[in-house]
Amino acid sequence: MNIRSKAAVILVAGVFVLASSVLISRFFASGRDYREAEPLVQVIWPMASEMKRFAEERGRPPNSLDEIARFSPDRDFSALRRYSHEFTINGPSRFSLRVNSRFRFTIDEQYWPHWVFPRSAWAAPNSK
Repeated sequence: MNIRSKAAVILVAGVFVLASSVLISRFFASGRDYREAEPLVQVIWPMASEMKRFAEERGRPPNSLDEIARFSPDRDFSALRRYSHEFTINGPSRFSLRVNSRFRFTIDEQYWPHWVFPRSAWAAPNSK
């Protein structure tokens, strides 16, 4: 085997190793992001019910975590405080919470909770 053939084999092997490491890295990153989001289901789903009850009793949707926490003192919504979230009174969503670069939760105007899996949920996150 001449030097060019050896160099080509080494180059192909290097590209294969690099591509494999990128795929493995994406796999572990997506699993980490999922494990961060999954436990929040146990907070978001009950919060949607409490938000609906709040709106029915008060005639308007809640506008903060503090307000819904005071309304439902037996519930613990504190796990949501560390994430970027927004309450809205108009539009198709009453609540939105971004967990990480792949996953978020919303509660719609009918107070149905949704776990948003973007099409690119298993792709690499944007580096913006």
